[in-house]
Amino acid sequence: MSTAFIKKDHVTPNGGMPQLYIDGKKTVPLWYALSDIPAAKAWNDCSQRGIKNFAKCGIDVVCVDTNLHEGWQENGEYDPAALLKDIGAVLRANPNAKVVTRLHLNPPYWWLHKYPEEQIVYFGKKVINGQEEWVELERTDAGTYGDRTISRKHLPTEIRVSIASEQFLHDCGEILKQLCKKVKAHPLGEHLIGIQPAYGTCGEWHYWGGDYNYYSHWGTDYSKPMQKLFRKIVRKRYATEDELKRFYGENATFENVTMAIPKEREETYGQIFMTPERYARGIDSLRTFSVASAEAIRYFCKCIKESWKEILTGAFYAYFINAEGASAAHLEPHRIFEDDNIDFLAGPCAYTYNKEVGNANLLRYITESCRINGKLYLCEMDQGYRSWNAAIGEAYVCESEEEYATLMKRNIMENILLGNGAWYYDHRLPTVSPYEKEEYWNTPERLQTIVTLQKTCEKLLEKPYKKTTDVLLVVDTERLYYKLFSSASFELIQAVFKSGAGVDRLYLKDLKKCDISRYKCVLFLDCAVIEQSTYDYIRTTVMNDGRTVVLINDFAKVVDKTTDESRVEQILGEKPCAEYAEYEQENCRICVMPETLADRKLYQGIFQRAGAHIYATNGEVIVADNEMVMMHCKDIPHTTLHLHCGDIQVDNGKYNTVVYNTFTGERVL
Repeated sequence: MSTAFIKKDHVTPNGGMPQLYIDGKKTVPLWYALSDIPAAKAWNDCSQRGIKNFAKCGIDVVCVDTNLHEGWQENGEYDPAALLKDIGAVLRANPNAKVVTRLHLNPPYWWLHKYPEEQIVYFGKKVINGQEEWVELERTDAGTYGDRTISRKHLPTEIRVSIASEQFLHDCGEILKQLCKKVKAHPLGEHLIGIQPAYGTCGEWHYWGGDYNYYSHWGTDYSKPMQKLFRKIVRKRYATEDELKRFYGENATFENVTMAIPKEREETYGQIFMTPERYARGIDSLRTFSVASAEAIRYFCKCIKESWKEILTGAFYAYFINAEGASAAHLEPHRIFEDDNIDFLAGPCAYTYNKEVGNANLLRYITESCRINGKLYLCEMDQGYRSWNAAIGEAYVCESEEEYATLMKRNIMENILLGNGAWYYDHRLPTVSPYEKEEYWNTPERLQTIVTLQKTCEKLLEKPYKKTTDVLLVVDTERLYYKLFSSASFELIQAVFKSGAGVDRLYLKDLKKCDISRYKCVLFLDCAVIEQSTYDYIRTTVMNDGRTVVLINDFAKVVDKTTDESRVEQILGEKPCAEYAEYEQENCRICVMPETLADRKLYQGIFQRAGAHIYATNGEVIVADNEMVMMHCKDIPHTTLHLHCGDIQVDNGKYNTVVYNTFTGERVL
């Protein structure tokens, strides 16, 4: 029987990365993943070629897409035939393969009809008597799944189960336990090393959209199960009923509070900061949707682990940067980080100008928090020679195999250097039929690049992981409950990663876990809602030792549920300027940025004055950690790369991606 686990007990603030072990052997965390469309099923010709090609490149872990409802029978039994068919098809192409299934948990239609009270209740806009009003919407039933991709949105008000449904959690959990028992006992089961529970839009644990927006930023589920969870959260969040009344009004009780429907929050749509004194009900409603997803992931992974200890569990989760607001971002990552039943997380990069050569890659996850918390993050390398750029509504097309190789190297190596992993996701363009598949890597040039990357990563795996970054970008999920959009945009990340410095990304909740002494400069982005103890730690420890601290957007605007606009003024001892300004304190330089600026030269100057190491100065993309530095660029013919061991000259041509050991000068890639 195959075994797989993540070893994380050697991870510290100063070094170490979560290590993947398969059958007792430390393994490079690079996998091959098939798409979730009918054309990408493991037995189709294109998938068979892909599995064989990646095996030749040294990659045996293959991810497949399986629907739980196909074996979930009305008598309460589970038939594992669909999953066994997926595993068997992979093994026909590669007998040595190890399989991970992305398991969609959408219940069968008969279950939805059996428990209509567990379905999502949608709200949306309708014109009534000539007036546009928010009302409960009639749910639509598109019939049986058939061969539709059930993880995606088809009809905006389609009948679906609420993720807060205790009935669903129980019934689906029991089916998962049966799956584990039956597949483990089957000869093919020894090749299954991971189960990734999936639900929500695209199986990525986003809550379903309303009738007017693909991702409803207001949330859509006002069912009895979600209302029950809301009351549970409210009861835990407010110590007494008197405190509840202070935020909800004199008539509020723990028994009668209800979620805020979209109408009650529409006026604030991304425009204002929703203060807790006025908008607590709306803030707590958004929180409920996020908690529901995180707790469901935890429950299902627990069911799997209790039934099959030797198997990996994970989920699409911890999206934050460029995640399109409160509905598409995952705002409860620490519920996942703190759960030992969850081994890995996964997700795509963004779909904007990061797809183009010369730009930053725009990882959606917060890299250093995943590493410090011992969760291996597998970022999707889902960029083909043609790849969708949602910002322009069409595909970005590489002009040569050389250019595409440069992008592949950038996308894979950034994750590896930052202590995480990746999978090659054989995706598709949204304009292509789900019954057609454009193969991403079936050319000699692309496969050779994959071989080169695999060998490079295997070599890096042999050395201890050591921290070498000295700039820290701190972000926070909490603010997105108060103002629905993050400032962590492509433009900001592009500017920071073209500043020439090596930059870590960290959640505010992990600030005390990191080794703050190593950072010359710390940027706080959208850290508007914090606890008093965290505020005190920043004042006494972070704003010290000659460090430069940059406060971007509404720093400490709400502390312990109380809005206070004067916190920055208290720190400075004077009223801050309306525009960007720097203030010299006794033990710290404080830079106040009232609104997000995306100027790479501005950040380069801040980091240089802070004493951070600057690797390049011409707008090259820099990723640096683990004693390595990756440089990626376009239309910069020559780069003087300032390594710790001295300067070297790099001839780039039109575009280039290289990796060097910054202390020895050895070229690694």
